[in-house]
Amino acid sequence: FQLSNIYENQKKISKAQTCLQNSIELNPASSKAHRNLGILLSQQKSYDSARLHIEKALDLDYSDSLSHFNLGIIMKQTQHYANAELHFLTALDINPLYVVCMLEMALLQIVMKNQKVAKKYYKKAREISPDIKHAKLDKILRKIVMQNEKKKSWTRGVDVEKFSLLIWNNWFEIYLQTQSKITN
Repeated sequence: FQLSNIYENQKKISKAQTCLQNSIELNPASSKAHRNLGILLSQQKSYDSARLHIEKALDLDYSDSLSHFNLGIIMKQTQHYANAELHFLTALDINPLYVVCMLEMALLQIVMKNQKVAKKYYKKAREISPDIKHAKLDKILRKIVMQNEKKKSWTRGVDVEKFSLLIWNNWFEIYLQTQSKITN
């Protein structure tokens, strides 16, 4: 099991995967081995296999916030947003100070068009850890701020509700463009 971490750090993914599979054969009740194999498979975009291993990890240890978090990531990647939200919330119930999970929840809420909820999670994460960085989210927020600054000069007298919708649409469009560039 420990050897898989060394191989993963050395970017020897197939050896790490083999070590984890061997670990599971020797100890099928190892929730950490199932979770780590699921994470590895997720990084290789083998989402169905990854999901099965992380679900097995949760069957063995439902209180593992890292397994819930990673299952949430997989669900988000496969566009099962309600399930992703459920697992992020469960991870946060188990570990209320899980800042990275809060940031992923903020991203998920952007995708789900829940801007207020996204802001709540982002703000809470920054309160707990002011220096936390999340490349995708920070990039999206910088673009939104820049766009808002450009629009301020011509927005005087504009219906605030319509303007808020316009900002939301731009925000969401930027997010989707950022996602497609990152995944390609």
